[in-house]
Amino acid sequence: MIQLYVLSIFYLIFSILLLLVDSYRMQLDFMLKIKSTISESTRLVKLLFYSGLFIGLMMLLFPIYPGPEVLGDLLPSISVIYTALFLRSEYSDKIRERSIIGRDKKRRGVARFLVIVVILHFILPSFVIL
Repeated sequence: MIQLYVLSIFYLIFSILLLLVDSYRMQLDFMLKIKSTISESTRLVKLLFYSGLFIGLMMLLFPIYPGPEVLGDLLPSISVIYTALFLRSEYSDKIRERSIIGRDKKRRGVARFLVIVVILHFILPSFVIL
């Protein structure tokens, strides 16, 4: 389904911007309000989490042609699911009590990996990325 392809690209790009907003505050100043809104609302965190799980699982079940009938694009779908889990852990109430040291480096690493996945997924949509 081509709709899942577009949704996965948008979800991953939004997640990348959300992860990099602390590192590149001047360049991503338009994301500051969105990040603060998400961090204050548990409902939005749950929505972001469940939408990521839904998109990732549907990508596994309904791949883009000529992908395998069951697995689809494995790397992008697992990346979406991992991003949903990562964002859920980043914006949970328990993580706010921990120190910020080391989290910025981990966020940048995850964002770099997601940029590679998005570029591959966008440039080669019919290529099976297993």
